[in-house]
Amino acid sequence: MNQRILVGLDGTPYSMSAIKWACIRAKHYGGVVIGVAVVDVPGIEKSQVGYGVCGDYYAQKAIDYKLENASNRTTGFIMDFEKQCAKEGVPYETYLRLGNPIDVFKEEGKISDLIIMGLRTYFKFETKKDPCVDLIRELLIDPVCPVIAVPEGVRPHETIMICFSGSTASARAMRVYAHLSPGIPKSYKVILLNVSDSMEEGEYILNRGEKYLNTYGIHPEKIWSRGKPDEVIFEKASKYDPHPLVVLGRYVDKGRYIFGKRTTKLMETGTIPIFACH
Repeated sequence: MNQRILVGLDGTPYSMSAIKWACIRAKHYGGVVIGVAVVDVPGIEKSQVGYGVCGDYYAQKAIDYKLENASNRTTGFIMDFEKQCAKEGVPYETYLRLGNPIDVFKEEGKISDLIIMGLRTYFKFETKKDPCVDLIRELLIDPVCPVIAVPEGVRPHETIMICFSGSTASARAMRVYAHLSPGIPKSYKVILLNVSDSMEEGEYILNRGEKYLNTYGIHPEKIWSRGKPDEVIFEKASKYDPHPLVVLGRYVDKGRYIFGKRTTKLMETGTIPIFACH
């Protein structure tokens, strides 16, 4: 099953992790890795607003300098990406886009099967000092395709933790992951986790999820637990080294897709990889 795997290139350790994850998936499941670097033209231009009429010349000079610097840096990001893909022996494509990073990745995501992005991104490096979570948050709130958000310096995972509450959102996430990951390597461990107040209800939900995954040749270890879902998920995932990829669904509130406390907690810690879709 060939896939188009989109990766954001921003020169950070998070971005390097995303490239490694994309290469591993391309090897396991087939596909091409699409590396996209972005020059944040709107952000650079906006950063120079307020100079006044007399300062227009100097403002434009500053904009030109930042645009040239950003172009040079993004070219370097692309070269590093190409070297890594060539080293791993996976097919790849590269693109340099001009525009708002969020708009760019939403547009590119329309013709991709999966986006892999760092849990922190730094596409606004010319106007902000530190990496932020804004872009990945936007992609998770309104994704055009499934998203895997990865920490920096993470070692390749060999455990997948599918959180299945029985809800439509969690069922959708489980299905999408199974469709995107045919023939999961035998060395991988798959955990099907349910957090609920009733063991009887939890076991019923787990058995239903297990039957579905078995259809795709996936034989999970079933775990039921009582407690607050966000705390239990974080606790269970933190026990593994390296941390597992946590598969999470999102729910609908007043006509829009949002993510709950469990996803927010995992994003804030920035140490556990997340798979999310709507």
